[in-house]
Amino acid sequence: MTFPKFSTVCAGIGIAVFFLFSLSSGSAHIDEEAENTVRSVPATDMLPLQKNLFWLLKNKPSVKFSFITDRKASDGLDALLFVFYQENNFFPYWVTEYGPTRNAHILLSVLRRVDEEGLDLERYRINEMTALLVSRETKDLARLDLMLTLALSTYLGDMLEGAAANCLLAPDLFAAARSTVANRHAMLRQTVSTPDLRRFLKGLSPYHYDYQSLKKMLAKYRKLAEQGGWPEIPFGQTLRPGMTDPRLRQLAERLFITGDLKDFSVIPPPPLIARPKPFPGPIPVFEHISLREALLPPSWWFVPAPLPVHRLRYSNALLRAVQHFQQRYSLEQDGVIGKNTLGALNLPVEDHIDKIILNMERWRWLPHQLEGRRILVNIAGFRLVGMNDRQVEITMPVIVGKVQHKTPVFSQVMTYIEVNPYWNIPPSIARNEIVGKVMKNPFYLQEQRIRIFADWQEGASEVMPESINWVNIGRGINRFRLRQEPGPGNALGTIKFMFPNNNNVYMHDTPAHGLFRRAQRAFSHGCIRLSRPLDLADYILSHDHQMVSREQLQAQIAGKKRKVLVLNQPLPVHLIYRTARVDRHTGAAYFYDDIYGRDARLAEAMFPERKTKCRYSY
Repeated sequence: MTFPKFSTVCAGIGIAVFFLFSLSSGSAHIDEEAENTVRSVPATDMLPLQKNLFWLLKNKPSVKFSFITDRKASDGLDALLFVFYQENNFFPYWVTEYGPTRNAHILLSVLRRVDEEGLDLERYRINEMTALLVSRETKDLARLDLMLTLALSTYLGDMLEGAAANCLLAPDLFAAARSTVANRHAMLRQTVSTPDLRRFLKGLSPYHYDYQSLKKMLAKYRKLAEQGGWPEIPFGQTLRPGMTDPRLRQLAERLFITGDLKDFSVIPPPPLIARPKPFPGPIPVFEHISLREALLPPSWWFVPAPLPVHRLRYSNALLRAVQHFQQRYSLEQDGVIGKNTLGALNLPVEDHIDKIILNMERWRWLPHQLEGRRILVNIAGFRLVGMNDRQVEITMPVIVGKVQHKTPVFSQVMTYIEVNPYWNIPPSIARNEIVGKVMKNPFYLQEQRIRIFADWQEGASEVMPESINWVNIGRGINRFRLRQEPGPGNALGTIKFMFPNNNNVYMHDTPAHGLFRRAQRAFSHGCIRLSRPLDLADYILSHDHQMVSREQLQAQIAGKKRKVLVLNQPLPVHLIYRTARVDRHTGAAYFYDDIYGRDARLAEAMFPERKTKCRYSY
């Protein structure tokens, strides 16, 4: 959109802020100030609009027309808006003296569908703007223009940074997880100058499969909610394959609705029994009754046999459906419907919708087009995925940190792989675990091949265990470096993968491979344990143009000597926390436990009924 130019333009953010906080005492003074600001403009029908916009911008519009209540946040947004309109000489962006422009209608049509992105429609004040569309009053047009700009600013922030990104409630949830910070002013300028506004706004949505598939799943589950969701299965005895139980019909219906059970006919319809009609009327038609059965006396009809007369058997077909459900919820795939599986089956569809929305939000914190070769570790899903553009190239189960040793969320680049690594034991583990084990077993350090060094510097002298007073050492152990030597039993196994970070977190092998058979795998002190470290090393090195074959790597491991392999091309690594995803091959939705309680905290910033706890920054 092209606007006329004034010969005199107020310049600089300093002047903008001066205008912002120098509020006039009366409307007459404001009109005079507005006249002086645009006095070099030829008289046109747009002048009343400009003056109204100027007046609105001088009176804290963000407080009146947006969701922001924090004073510091509103001051920042007001200053940005003033400069944004001042650059345009206080001409409107979305209206003329004749009414809203085509772009105004396009913007509103996009904003009306923000709920499809998992965003809160109420934050955009759509109804108020829609009501102003028909008005031709100058004050209403000016108000509409400003509200559209505010709504656009909100949309840009929500899509490019995340709707919770400006919430000060729990900054640790996204401070390290976010890798995108939008220049709101630059994005506003780019938006109003784009030749195809609808295409530009739609392009703000993350492009990759993980986000777009959740968006489709959100629509599907909302439709299920409109249809009443799924039946709740009553509590009772634990259900096992081969058992008979009247609840199996509800179980089958529940699994059929979400696609775990493909053929509902595996559950036969209940038998019909003749009963007197409770009221007069025509005989109901059942497709599965015979003509002879239909020729009952007028006062009788057939009804399904009451429970528990009709008992169903837990068949193999139903078992496969239950195991598929358990796989999607990271439960033990034993087909046994106990407390955990029944609890997951009875989670209402609304809880699933919330979980999808929260995970769409998390994807907005990362670059919207994840490209090239990269490693993603889903902490909540206990799984590593190696990808190249949209192609999954390797995947494996992993073990993550315990609740008291949470694996952090962040992005970094892998720079080297260490074969037969030392394990420099963190001081907290040495203090809280190793000291106690030494006191119980004085030979523990020798058995575990752990050496002690005087400090954490390279070349530090070795200290003999017997020279330390283990009973009274306490926090004094922190000054010593305890190092486990390479070889069998080393806590890091045979390989570790380093992506240097402030959290001292890395990926590594483990001698305790039996833990990978568990569905829930939060057992580490924060690092990522790999189920197939040799496969990951081979995958990374083969694509890094390293002259190291799998056989050579195995030979290096067998040699038990420490070796560092520096990568030619640093590899992006994203440690993420996703409690909902959609499988790329089957299209099935997977839901995981909120093992660290991060969903609950993020929900306070995302959902309207909990927003009273959230203060927004700008």
